[in-house]
Amino acid sequence: MVWHIFRKDWKLQWKLFLAVAAIQFLPAIIRVKLGLFGEDPTLEYLLAPLGYIVIVASALLTVVIVQQDSIPSSREDWLTRPVRRSDLLLAKLLFAVVLVQSAVLSADTFLGIATGFSVGPAFSAALAHNLYWLAVVTLPAFMLASITRNMTEAIVGGVLGFCGASAILILSIVVRGGQAAYIRETIKIGEAWVALYASHLLVLLGACAVLGLQYFRRKTTATRWLAGTLLLLFVAVQQFLPWKVMFAVERRMSPNPSADRSLTLAFDPSVGRFQDPSGVRADDGTKPEAYLPVQVEGLPKDTVLQVDKSEVRITDSSGHIVYRGEEDTWEFRGTGAAKSAAYQKLALPGSLYERFKDRPLRLEFDYSITLLRVSSTYAVPALHGDLRKPGLGICATETNETGTAVELRCRQAGNSPTCRSAFLLDTATSRQNPEMYRCEPDYSPSLERANRTPLSSYGVNLPFRDPAGLTHYPVEGPQLQKSSVMVSLFEQEDHFSRHLIIPSVRLTEWEAQ
Repeated sequence: MVWHIFRKDWKLQWKLFLAVAAIQFLPAIIRVKLGLFGEDPTLEYLLAPLGYIVIVASALLTVVIVQQDSIPSSREDWLTRPVRRSDLLLAKLLFAVVLVQSAVLSADTFLGIATGFSVGPAFSAALAHNLYWLAVVTLPAFMLASITRNMTEAIVGGVLGFCGASAILILSIVVRGGQAAYIRETIKIGEAWVALYASHLLVLLGACAVLGLQYFRRKTTATRWLAGTLLLLFVAVQQFLPWKVMFAVERRMSPNPSADRSLTLAFDPSVGRFQDPSGVRADDGTKPEAYLPVQVEGLPKDTVLQVDKSEVRITDSSGHIVYRGEEDTWEFRGTGAAKSAAYQKLALPGSLYERFKDRPLRLEFDYSITLLRVSSTYAVPALHGDLRKPGLGICATETNETGTAVELRCRQAGNSPTCRSAFLLDTATSRQNPEMYRCEPDYSPSLERANRTPLSSYGVNLPFRDPAGLTHYPVEGPQLQKSSVMVSLFEQEDHFSRHLIIPSVRLTEWEAQ
């Protein structure tokens, strides 16, 4: 009976399926056309709306297939035959998983192969994206279709769900004091994957509960309430899962849990005040800033100290807590020196700063830290370079239109390296330009990185000439022919915490010069 229901749905909706499958290929074709350097702005602008169209089309196809045999209705043919509930559910799942998901898988695999990756990496990245799509598009659409009688009810249900999710997001903004924080991933927190995957697991378990109740018990009212609750929990978990829980999970998964044993942080006044590189204080007075010198000891060479969260508690001389909050995160590159210094920025509300800036204060910082280490280094020719490596992806270089910088652009099947550095090196003289370090932390395990895209891109612009003539680089235009772009990729090694106490400090003494 499962096969008969499947064939019936295919005969009725094969044209719609082919249309949705064709839509799936449109973003892939555009991305192939854009290439590494994306020199067609018009095509690039089309990618964002097309992404939403693809999601809506896949969801609508799933809804249409499920509602061919509506569950809430009492006048359906499958009730009067009768058809076994398990057969009906399996037939619908077969269509959704085999056909709807296969369209996504085919388009993603095509994108990887057409870009230059072999079948293995392209299919592997497409499969990871397919699992992500199943959790965030297909299963939610399947649940929505199972609790609604027709497309009108499904659209109304979708709008109500969107409003409910928006209400949770607005609540999260209010709780965070008005700071824009939509989904944790947009805050660029490396540990956000814990909340993301917890919410996806909730979807999988919720789908089993909703579909089981609806198909085998036809408890439409109860399942509607359950589905609505699951939607709110899905958003709430991503927004409100406690930081300590996420960091504890990440800490237990540290590849080298003992790597931080020799590393210490301490307040070091001998370093001196922070020098503002611009030479201009652009402070508008609403949120004055102090920069506290932190001595970092025991940080090995070719490592990066990435502070993922910085919490501060300030008490006055009488022991009363006058301020508690989160400060800007920071990062520090290890040079191999025995001791090095970084600066912790402290930004307080203007009125509070004016009140306490000249008083002795006790500051306590709680740091959640990730230690990153160079995992691999690659050399790409600075001019018209082309390098293909499994860990690096597909990379190319060219100079920008103004002839002032070398553009390095890379693509990777799946998730790209989230932390990397690059610099120009003259291979003949060993002279090098300043290193550019970029990091958008994502510490999720490689097997668990459900890609939001099957093909990720990254890159950096490395300047070699200043048109104004104010800056001169060790590696300039004439040396580019014999120069390389040295690219280093970083991987997480350890996650740990540190507690820093500054017994007495006056904030005015540490304002930027």
